[in-house]
Amino acid sequence: MRLPLLALAALLAGCPLTAQTPGECTENADCEGSQVCARDEQCYAADDVRSVTVTWTVNGEPAAEVSCMATPRLFLQFVRSSDDGQLDFTPVPCELGRFFVDKLPFEFGEVVLGVQGGARSVSARLGASGMATLDLRF
Repeated sequence: MRLPLLALAALLAGCPLTAQTPGECTENADCEGSQVCARDEQCYAADDVRSVTVTWTVNGEPAAEVSCMATPRLFLQFVRSSDDGQLDFTPVPCELGRFFVDKLPFEFGEVVLGVQGGARSVSARLGASGMATLDLRF
């Protein structure tokens, strides 16, 4: 009886188990039931996340190759209201003028747009619609 148990233990020793902390995820399948894996790599009820679209202008002009010459690379931060945690996206090409995030938890209520490696930034609260429009000024 011991020999089969030892053989099983030896087989299992060669297969490392990958355990995640409860609530952590990289895809929806990592979450329980109908929960979804949000962009902060945590599991949430589907009703606790939303799609967000951030649009921006530069000095009041639409973001384009010419208006973005001085700011070709930007960063976006979504700031969590409860603990000042943040979710960063960088680099974000300025000329896009728009950034979309799906499955962003509602607790991220503010967005910051700034110049990567620079001192300029602007922030706004995310509206109930999941939309924010910013104007980066120099």
